[in-house]
Amino acid sequence: MDSVNETGHRASANDELELIKRKLDAAEQEKAHYEGLMTTKVLPAIKMAEAEYADLQQLRQDNFKKASTICPESDMEALNNVAGSTPEQLSATLNRLKQRFDQESRRFGTKLVIVAGKS
Repeated sequence: MDSVNETGHRASANDELELIKRKLDAAEQEKAHYEGLMTTKVLPAIKMAEAEYADLQQLRQDNFKKASTICPESDMEALNNVAGSTPEQLSATLNRLKQRFDQESRRFGTKLVIVAGKS
């Protein structure tokens, strides 16, 4: 009876070992599948996004240099009350200032002269 019992345990252990081996093989195949997806799909997309980001950073730097040539950063800092304004907001503010300037010019009967200079 012990020999039958021992044979049954051995068969059960072998079956369990085979099941574990199949699960391990399946897990390794799944791992290989997902590593392949990472290599063929995900990593190229990340590389493209990184390259696009670098291009955009370079474009931003180029545009900053161009903008600094047109209007130095120190002049922009002098306009700190408009920092963060949208172009539409700046345009509306400029239009209001022009209207006020025209009203004051008419009020005083002379043409006011705007002097651009550094303080």
